[in-house]
Amino acid sequence: NLIQIYCYINGKFETDTIFNVAKEFETLTYAELKAKVAEGVKDFLESFQEKLNAISEEEIMEKVERDERDVELIANETLLKVQKAVGLRE
Repeated sequence: NLIQIYCYINGKFETDTIFNVAKEFETLTYAELKAKVAEGVKDFLESFQEKLNAISEEEIMEKVERDERDVELIANETLLKVQKAVGLRE
């Protein structure tokens, strides 16, 4: 739904907020609504691309490696719990 897309790209995730935005747009024609949503999507993507281009490959790899270590710790804890639950470990 166009109103949901508009809300999500503008950080308005709450159901009551979506209804409020829908009320704001109820006087627009479908073509006007599509144009407003298209403009919002364009702005969102431009901002996203700027932020993405500002991040170096090195920063991305450092983040991936940190997250991999964090996830491995959590996975190992979960695996140990499961192994204990099924009697493979005490």
